[in-house]
Amino acid sequence: MLFSKNPGFRSRKPFRRFFAFTLIEILTVVAIIGLVAVVIVGLKPGNPRGMDDACKMAGMEFRIAQAQAVRGTNPDRDPDNNKRYNVRAAVLVLNDEEDPDNHLRRLQTVVGGTDDIEKTDLSDYYWYAVGEPVILPDNIYFVEPNAVGITTRSIIKPLEGSEEVALDPTTEIGGCRAGSGKKRWYAYYFDGNGQTYMTKATFMIAKGAYIPGTGVRFETDTPAQGFVITRNGSIIFTRDSDEAEIASE
Repeated sequence: MLFSKNPGFRSRKPFRRFFAFTLIEILTVVAIIGLVAVVIVGLKPGNPRGMDDACKMAGMEFRIAQAQAVRGTNPDRDPDNNKRYNVRAAVLVLNDEEDPDNHLRRLQTVVGGTDDIEKTDLSDYYWYAVGEPVILPDNIYFVEPNAVGITTRSIIKPLEGSEEVALDPTTEIGGCRAGSGKKRWYAYYFDGNGQTYMTKATFMIAKGAYIPGTGVRFETDTPAQGFVITRNGSIIFTRDSDEAEIASE
């Protein structure tokens, strides 16, 4: 009798084990659903995480441009017939109020080169689009140097001292040269070492609204965030304008 087994106890044990595993599975499913919900909500326009997501998207595009610049390969699809030299890359930000859906929201990586090793001026470059463009989330815009209603400013000092370039990126053989009558873009350039030609540059974004005939407007003291691109090509994320100023000096 001392070593006899209780039949009732044996009958309950499988049930308890089954119930325990079922509870764990339920909790796991709930956790997964919660995680997915957080991601989906975080990507919705107007959600506070939308700014963080936009910064990550833009930062990745800058990394792609740096990688393209370091590779330094002939951007032409037919390198035997179209030699390119002095290869560099850039991230472009569309500045076209006639395209309200993409104005200050569309980013495009381009890579370019010249047809003569002695030519180094931007006007001599043939540019090619790399990959698909990146569109920032709804109601989030690139902050121009002359932005109204926001304290943080994007500080852009590309090569040649020009803040913009007139270009229609293409993937065709021969590329596209900058010139009049083309869409205008703000440009950030990288050389063959993955470094910028700028001594001080920041990429800042903020929530705003596009007003036809007026452009993008931000509310007074609208918080902005983004990153600093240092001279050596490092990217430092920031939410504070003073921090951006210091880091980019």
